Amino acid sequence: MSKLLLICLLIQVRQSFTNNNSNLCVSNYWSSLLCITVNSAGELKSSIINAFETDANISPSQFNSLEILYSQLDYLGPDFYDTLYEKLKNLKITKCNLTNIPSGAFRVFSHLESLKIEGSEVLNVNVDAFRGLTKLKLLELTELKMKTLPKGVFDFLPTLIKLDIVDCDLIEIHENAFDNLKSLKELVLTKNGIRKFSEHLIRPLSSLETLMLNDNKLSTLDAYMLKSPKRLHSLFLQKNFISTIPPNLFKDSRFLRVLVLDANGISNLDPTAFSDLLELEILGLMYNNISKLHPYIFRTTVKLHTLNLAINKINAINTATFKNLKRLSNLNLMDNRIEILPDDLFSENPKLSFLDMSGNNLKRISSSSFRNLHSLVSLKLKGNEIVDVAEEAFSDLGSLQALNLDNNEIRQLQAGVFKMLKKLRVLVLSNNYIKHLPSGIFDDLVSIEGIDLTGNNITDLSNDINKYLLNVVSFQK
Repeated sequence: MSKLLLICLLIQVRQSFTNNNSNLCVSNYWSSLLCITVNSAGELKSSIINAFETDANISPSQFNSLEILYSQLDYLGPDFYDTLYEKLKNLKITKCNLTNIPSGAFRVFSHLESLKIEGSEVLNVNVDAFRGLTKLKLLELTELKMKTLPKGVFDFLPTLIKLDIVDCDLIEIHENAFDNLKSLKELVLTKNGIRKFSEHLIRPLSSLETLMLNDNKLSTLDAYMLKSPKRLHSLFLQKNFISTIPPNLFKDSRFLRVLVLDANGISNLDPTAFSDLLELEILGLMYNNISKLHPYIFRTTVKLHTLNLAINKINAINTATFKNLKRLSNLNLMDNRIEILPDDLFSENPKLSFLDMSGNNLKRISSSSFRNLHSLVSLKLKGNEIVDVAEEAFSDLGSLQALNLDNNEIRQLQAGVFKMLKKLRVLVLSNNYIKHLPSGIFDDLVSIEGIDLTGNNITDLSNDINKYLLNVVSFQK
């Protein structure tokens, strides 16, 4: 039975019975109970006991998880105690009438390993709210209304590994709020209103590996904010208002492997912005205002395999830009303003498998534009202004499976242009100005499954092309 169906049934039960002994808790999944619209400590206890007696799927010895939904929880506090809850490992509170989390609110749940509170009107979390949860590993606070995090609120969580504070209207965090979270590995602070991130905030987090600050209102980054977490390997800063990357920001982040800066306002990148990131594997810079890339900006990021520069304002790329990226496998340059592909631009990227240059201003593909790309599987060139494609433009692309040339200005193609594409499965030539295809142009496409020629004005197809196209799955003129 799905959770949604369970909720609907429980609401009907609550509305249909006025008897306090009616069962408001049912087994949700193995060793778990879901309780809905329980509005007092006594009602919660009696409903759980009733479930043990009437529900064959749950028993006191199995009971280790509890979810409370659409309920009054004003009885939570240091005086709320019952041995019934002592061995619970997982507690989830969803859409309950809970505006304040008082001191000792979860004292009775001393064995909790996971605590999730979501969709409640929590305005205040007392400094001692989580005292006693010495075994807690996961704390998720989602869709609350807590604008500040005071000092000391997490001081009693020595085993916490992951802390999520998501979509909580959070604006201000005391610089010592995380001081005692020595075991914390993942800190998620997304979808809040954070404008400033103090350089002291994560210094004590010696075990921190992942930091997510995306979807906030950060406009500047403190140059020393990453000074101490030596184990940090993933940093997410997308969807903020960051315009510049401070020099030396990543000086102490030598083990960073994932860095996402998409959807900010970054316009200029210092040539040394990423020079300390020797272990970086994934870099996201999509949807910014970058117009230029220094030739040596990626000189030291030699382990980079995924680079996303889509939706920027880049108008030219130097031949040396990607030279040291021997492991690069996925490069996205879509929706920029690039007019010319320098000869041998990608010749030092032998592992490049996916290349997207759609939506640029390219006019010509030369015989050396894609030289040495023997591993390339997908090439997207749609939405450019390509008029001329050299006959040997794709001669090194023996592994290519998908080629998209849609929406360009191609008027003619030479007979041998696809000669080396033995593994090509999909060829898109739609929305060009092609009137004639030379005899034998598709003869070497032995793996082809689909060719799209829609939106052209082809008036003459030679007999050998027509005969060949009988075996093509989705041929259209």
